[in-house]
Amino acid sequence: ITSAWRPITMLVFVVIIANNFILAPYLDSFFDLGLFLDIPDQMWSLLQLGVTGYIGGRSAEKVMKEYKKKPSD
Repeated sequence: ITSAWRPITMLVFVVIIANNFILAPYLDSFFDLGLFLDIPDQMWSLLQLGVTGYIGGRSAEKVMKEYKKKPSD
């Protein structure tokens, strides 16, 4: 689980955002349920940092893998 904490964290954020902007408004329109979860500013900052770092890290991994495959001159 130690290697999967970043994807799990990002998935939790995706679930919270999907709940607030897709699921909760839909259910509220039919059943008048208040399932909205507060998202603090720190969470938005962490989400931005996490997405940027995750995408940047994956891109760097792929570039380095291709760089290692090339024969040195």
